[in-house]
Amino acid sequence: MIWLDPPKGFSVDRHMAKVQSIARKFKMYEGKKMSNAVLEDMCAEVVTKMRYSSAPCLRTLLPSIVPGNGDIIDGKALMRLGMFLLEHGSHLSAGKYISEWNGTPTLWAASLVTDSKWDKTVKKGQKSKYRLATLALNGPPAGIIIETRVTPRYAAYLPMMLGVSKRTKIDVLPADAIGMVFYGQYGSVPGMPFALREKRVSSAMKTKNKRLFQRRHPDASV
Repeated sequence: MIWLDPPKGFSVDRHMAKVQSIARKFKMYEGKKMSNAVLEDMCAEVVTKMRYSSAPCLRTLLPSIVPGNGDIIDGKALMRLGMFLLEHGSHLSAGKYISEWNGTPTLWAASLVTDSKWDKTVKKGQKSKYRLATLALNGPPAGIIIETRVTPRYAAYLPMMLGVSKRTKIDVLPADAIGMVFYGQYGSVPGMPFALREKRVSSAMKTKNKRLFQRRHPDASV
């Protein structure tokens, strides 16, 4: 699906339950080291388990979803695979080729923050000193982790934008945004193929994110 505007009534929990159901089908790969042979076997297993007639584009697209050669396949990688297969299942079932999303058109996707950290490679004088990594949960980039450079001010305030109370009793850190969900607008930006351009957070998402923060910091409630 392609969202040109943030949706209404989308349930992250229901979506992720469907993703988890698909990811469980490929549990046998968890803990294995990725290699060309494992990728070939995984492509064949996807076709069999998902009952696709054929899926010639899997070998082209899966490397952007699963770990690289030599890296361990963990549960998070299988969840990303589940997101990709849930999004593109109808096309894959019909044997249609899927083109890799390249930042066009600009679109919205349900998203999850996977990392927020200081960028050690930043040059002196540059304002964008943090790397914000977000995972698209659906849409054409489903399963892809997208990195965006942001300012320290943006990184520090992001947890509050996503639902953390401004009156919390502890210092809120950029890393507190990890695991929180939102709607992200993605598209081409100067110097990068695509990045996060804008974000929106529904009331349900803010509540979910606030509860996540409270579970992590039970003494931080106001």
